[in-house]
Amino acid sequence: MSLTITSPTTGQILEVNEGDAKKKLTREQAIEACNTVGGGTRLPTLEELQVMYKELHLNGKGNFADEDYLCYTLSPSGFHYSVCFKSGIVDDYYESRGDNDLFRVRVVRETWD
Repeated sequence: MSLTITSPTTGQILEVNEGDAKKKLTREQAIEACNTVGGGTRLPTLEELQVMYKELHLNGKGNFADEDYLCYTLSPSGFHYSVCFKSGIVDDYYESRGDNDLFRVRVVRETWD
């Protein structure tokens, strides 16, 4: 991981994985994959994903697809958010839609420096 962003909520420097997960995942699958990989990897928050869109994708860094990327953040009503990397638009989806709604996933982790 050599791409970095600064979390707008914590000020922490985060490493952004240079590639997407090998396949699109549901939120539950993405969280499980992060837990399996370990090493502090996790889904980005909504705010962090928006920074990735603005600071990396719009500047041609990170080889992102023009598709919806999943974040960890849930709304108070149980919906999860994604950011469309074609337009920057935030959308929300009911969490239990299952395998019909698969998303691109790009993980982050706190730097250890």
